[in-house]
Amino acid sequence: KLDTRIPDRLSRDKLNQRIESILNDPRVSFKIIDETAPLSLDPASKPYLKRVLSLIESVEGTKNKTYFSGGVGDANHFARKGLIVVDGMGAVGDFMHTTDEFIDLRSISTRAKVLTQFLLSL
Repeated sequence: KLDTRIPDRLSRDKLNQRIESILNDPRVSFKIIDETAPLSLDPASKPYLKRVLSLIESVEGTKNKTYFSGGVGDANHFARKGLIVVDGMGAVGDFMHTTDEFIDLRSISTRAKVLTQFLLSL
């Protein structure tokens, strides 16, 4: 079993070609069981993302930015053009999906406040 994380479709295609070339032995086969594309940011989401970033700055006192992590969350499964998606509002942490993964416990409370204020602003 091989679980990969990719930032975009071009990287996915390159990785799949590499895997196919490595596994070119006729005795070896593989299949893609589940594949979800990286989240596409629809322009309609931008004002909402700006609002979230503003709220984070207000509540946590830190400047933040949006970025693509290359991972696949539930939002990726239903994101599509014209649908506003705001993802990644969870706790602050790093080293996702590794043995060194962690979250800053204080950020659970602050991000809950951000989410509450964001929802009330809609």
